[in-house]
Amino acid sequence: MHYRPFGKTGLDVSAVAFGCGKTGGLLITGSDDDRRLAVRAALDGGINWFDTAADYGDGKSEEALGWLLEEAPEDPFVSTKVTVDPSRDDLPGQIEESLAGSLKRLRRDHVTVLQLHNRIDPGAGGKALDLEKLLGPDGVAEGLERVREKGLARFIGLTALGDGAAAADAIASGRFDSAQVFYNLVNPSAAR
Repeated sequence: MHYRPFGKTGLDVSAVAFGCGKTGGLLITGSDDDRRLAVRAALDGGINWFDTAADYGDGKSEEALGWLLEEAPEDPFVSTKVTVDPSRDDLPGQIEESLAGSLKRLRRDHVTVLQLHNRIDPGAGGKALDLEKLLGPDGVAEGLERVREKGLARFIGLTALGDGAAAADAIASGRFDSAQVFYNLVNPSAAR
């Protein structure tokens, strides 16, 4: 396995991560035996980063990963994601509430990386965030920084979804430790 530095974290993560989302769906819909075999094979193959989200299977991915990693002697890096509702007040409070649920499901007292899962797009509406809600006072970045300061997440990042220029501005702010660009072998659309 090859390892690479991950953003500004100082962590060396495996070039291949174990994605716990709906693309493969194993942690959401697989049998316990298949889940256990897949996680064991990943760890034996040198994978040291497991990536999940509260949204994956309405928490089922985090629940499965929690008990699976509890069984393993290894302690890999775990990242999860938070999606906020930009139409509601208290964005930092939403982050803390979501992370509390994630930590309970993951059976952990902290995650390695907590990432924003919302799109960054000034004109998209819905769950998309503009830069003011992301970087402004009482915004998402402030909420992520709070959970990092409390030790609930070692590092904070974003998934860099949405408008490329807006995502680049968010990264250039220097407030995030990482940006995870969506790219996988099943759906390589990010390369285009």
